[in-house]
Amino acid sequence: MFTAVDITEIINSGLLELYVLGLTNAEETKQVDEWRAQYTEVNAEIATIEGIVQSYVQQYDKTPPADLKEKILARLSEEKGINIPRRATIQSRWTQYGMVASIALLVGSVVLNVVYYGRWQDSQRQVARLESEKQELFAQNQSQSTALSSAEGELGVLKSPTLKMVTLASVKPNVPAQVTVYWDTAKNNVFVNINNLPPAPADKQYQLWALVDGVPVDAGVMELNITALQQLKQINKAQAFAITLEKRGGAVSPTLEEMIVLGTVKV
Repeated sequence: MFTAVDITEIINSGLLELYVLGLTNAEETKQVDEWRAQYTEVNAEIATIEGIVQSYVQQYDKTPPADLKEKILARLSEEKGINIPRRATIQSRWTQYGMVASIALLVGSVVLNVVYYGRWQDSQRQVARLESEKQELFAQNQSQSTALSSAEGELGVLKSPTLKMVTLASVKPNVPAQVTVYWDTAKNNVFVNINNLPPAPADKQYQLWALVDGVPVDAGVMELNITALQQLKQINKAQAFAITLEKRGGAVSPTLEEMIVLGTVKV
C-alpha cells in the first residue's frame, strides 16, 4: 500500500487533473482507476477537482473558449499550489482531431460528388436515350404518314375512270424487264411503276418516251430505288410508250440502241 507521502505525491503529480479533463492516455487512465479503487483520498481529490472544473465551466456554459482546458489547468495549479504538467498533446491532439475531421469531410464530399455526378450522368444518358427514341418514333410516324399519303394518292390515280394502263415489255432477248405506265387521258398525268428493270450505271438513268405520231416525246426520267408510283411529265397524246437508258438527267432524243421496254396504248 501507498504511504501518506505516496498519496501526497499522487495528488501533487497533476495526473488527477488530467484524468478529470479526459487528457490521460489508456495506461494513465487505468492507473488512476486502480488508485480510486484503493484510496478514498484519491476519490476525494478527484471530487474536489471536478467541483473546481464544474464551477469554471459554468462561466462558459454557452460558448467555451478554445483555451478553456488550459485555463482550467492553470487555475487548478494556482489553487492547489502545484505544477500540473502541460501536455503538448493537448493542442496537437485537438489539432489532429480537427485534421482528421477535415479530411473525413473532404473525402465524404468527394465521394458524394462522385456519386451524384455518376447519377447525373446516368440521368443524362437516359434523357438522351429517351430523346433518341422519341425522334425515332417521330421519324417512323412521319414515314408511315408519308407511305399512307402515297398509298391514298396511288389509289386515287388507279380509280380514275379516264386512266389507261400500258404494260411495257422487254425488247431485248434474255433481259427480263417490265414497267407499267398509268396515263390519265383527261388530266394528261403520267405515272410509272417499275416492276423490273436492270440496274443502271451510276452515270446513267432510265428515261420514258411517248411516241406521238411516230415522234418520240420526252416524258421524264425515273429513279430505280422508288417503289411507289412516280409521276413524270404530262402527255396529252400518245400511241405508245418506251424506255431507254440515257445519261443521267435525260437526253433530248432517245438512243434507240439503248431501248429496254416498249408498249402500245390500246384504243
